[in-house]
Amino acid sequence: MVNEHQTPIDATSFFSALDAHPVTVVKFGTNWCAPCRVWDTYMGTLAASFESQGVGFKKVDTDDHFNRGGAFFEKPATQAMLETIGEKPTAIPTIVVLKGRQRIGVVVGCSVPGVRRLIEQAL
Repeated sequence: MVNEHQTPIDATSFFSALDAHPVTVVKFGTNWCAPCRVWDTYMGTLAASFESQGVGFKKVDTDDHFNRGGAFFEKPATQAMLETIGEKPTAIPTIVVLKGRQRIGVVVGCSVPGVRRLIEQAL
C-alpha cells in the first residue's frame, strides 16, 4: 500500500496539495539519490507523528520537474511553485515546510530535528 506522502506531486498539483493541509512538508529529490530514499523513511516517521494534526507530506521528483532545460522553467505552473517556495532547489533532498502557501523554512539534507522544528513552528 502506498502512503499519500509517497505519491509524487508536480507543479500543476502543487497548490491543490498545499490547500489540502494547513501545513505541508514537501521533499524535493529523486529516486536515484540515496539520501532522498532515506528521507522517504524519515517522512513516514514524521507523517505518523504529525498527520493527525493536519500536516501533509508530499514529494516532488526533481528529475521529472526541474531538469528538462531552461524552457521548462518558463511554464507558469513551475514559476508559481518556485515563487512560493522562494528558490529553486539546488541540492537534494531539499525539504520545504509551508503553512498554507507561505514558506516557513527550508532544510537541505536529512535533518529530521530541523524539519520537526519547522513543523512545530508552523503549527
